Amino acid sequence: MGDKRKNLILLTDNYPLSLGEFFLEIEIKYLARHFEDIFIICSSKSENTFGRYVPKNCTILHYELDFSFVEKLISIKGLFNKIIWDELDNLKFRIKPTDIYHILKVALIELRKAQKLSGFLHQVVKENNLSPKELIFYSYWH
Repeated sequence: MGDKRKNLILLTDNYPLSLGEFFLEIEIKYLARHFEDIFIICSSKSENTFGRYVPKNCTILHYELDFSFVEKLISIKGLFNKIIWDELDNLKFRIKPTDIYHILKVALIELRKAQKLSGFLHQVVKENNLSPKELIFYSYWH
């Protein structure tokens, strides 16, 4: 175990709770040999692993991506976030003025998703007493 890294947080859409992300089924075997503990953060709502291989040193945690109406309203706070305005500034010559509403709507929801995920990951780190110095994040999201 001396050559193993301590902890990995693996962000997935579906693995192992659906039939998607097939390459991870092979890669998880490699990862399990090189990390003491792996926390798989999966956004799938399923509770079924469909018989997919999950090593013993893996913990599957469900991350909820859906938003309630109230959470969508909270995303409006993003209008005061510099990131949103910088993004719109970068796009101003590439988009039609009629598309600004739709782009702003998507940007606000995506910012809220990132904030929600950040809070969830902080909670996982805290609840499992994970040291940031011994932790690697690996995202398979596209």
